[in-house]
Amino acid sequence: LDSLRDGDLVVDSSELPRLDGLDEPSSSHISDLSEVNQRLISALGIIKLFDLAGGYPFEVERFTYLEGGGLELSPVEIDKYPQLLVSKQSFQGAKKLLERAEAVFADLTDKGLVASVVDLRFRDQAIVR
Repeated sequence: LDSLRDGDLVVDSSELPRLDGLDEPSSSHISDLSEVNQRLISALGIIKLFDLAGGYPFEVERFTYLEGGGLELSPVEIDKYPQLLVSKQSFQGAKKLLERAEAVFADLTDKGLVASVVDLRFRDQAIVR
């Protein structure tokens, strides 16, 4: 991340937990998000939207921008919560996704199960590993 040119982005990103995954995409496919600033804008947009929709179900230690436009959220309390994978959503979609995350975490706790990753990037599904 050595080509950040927008001063507002620097301020926004400095107020966050760690944010990585903004380097050049690993695939040779060129997309609208091929520049680091575009990926940062996309990541900050997702982060702010979920924050406005109710916040995260845990304190986030690190955000990782995923190729394709989603985010991986790594919790501070890794022994208590799994990583959470989310995709770009509308405001209402983000609220529903956060409710689904809470429901999945409660279900895991009720059943005494432990997961390392909960993937909520797919419509009306939760993939638990």
